[in-house]
Amino acid sequence: MIFFVPATDRIKPQQAKQYSMGAEYTSPRPNILWSIEAYYKQMSNLITYRDGSNYVFNYNNDWQDLVATNGKGTAYGVELLVQRQVGRLNGWVAYTWSVNNRQFEEINNGKTFPHRYDRRHQLNVSLNWQISRLFSFNVLWIYQTGHAATLAIGRYDVEGLGAVYIFGDRNNYRMPDYHRADASISYHGKSKKRYNAYTITLGGYNVYNRANPHAVSVSLYPIYTVVMQRSLLPFLPYLQFSKKFN
Repeated sequence: MIFFVPATDRIKPQQAKQYSMGAEYTSPRPNILWSIEAYYKQMSNLITYRDGSNYVFNYNNDWQDLVATNGKGTAYGVELLVQRQVGRLNGWVAYTWSVNNRQFEEINNGKTFPHRYDRRHQLNVSLNWQISRLFSFNVLWIYQTGHAATLAIGRYDVEGLGAVYIFGDRNNYRMPDYHRADASISYHGKSKKRYNAYTITLGGYNVYNRANPHAVSVSLYPIYTVVMQRSLLPFLPYLQFSKKFN
């Protein structure tokens, strides 16, 4: 869960410096754009929840007492893009390799740990096919390295309290990889009155019904461990109508 909070007398404004450089080239035949960009970002005065803190279950407390401050962060990576911009069959392929880390003196024993949204590899592939003057087809495939999460590494029982879980490093676990495909087919028509254009699209998200992980929970028992994954958004069809007025 993400909260947007203001800077206060106790919480300094977060700051960042980013450096980037890139180059691109368009080949004449076929008309293909080639692009590469590298970036490096430094962040300071970051905040995050302290271990065991959660505003939802501590809403009576001042949120400033629940967060660690003066954090540092770095993010860097390389982005590649290949795109065909013309023709009945066009599309693009985009790949990103990136690293995103955080460091707080009072968290993780002061050691650097991966940010929740540290995803080492991301790949998007888009294909657009103009089948005819009236019909077009689009498909988008998305792949991402699973995000970082913190899972328990042990437990012990306390009389009167029950199970007490032991946690290791912050974000010590990597979720399974995320991927899905979205596809649609569109009909492009024009109404006789005023020649207004309209489009009817039939499509679906996650067309092969991938059970992508949203959250993972661990239950540790003396002789076995249960790991449970929760997933959202299975295959979801949709029908869309849009109209353009001249």
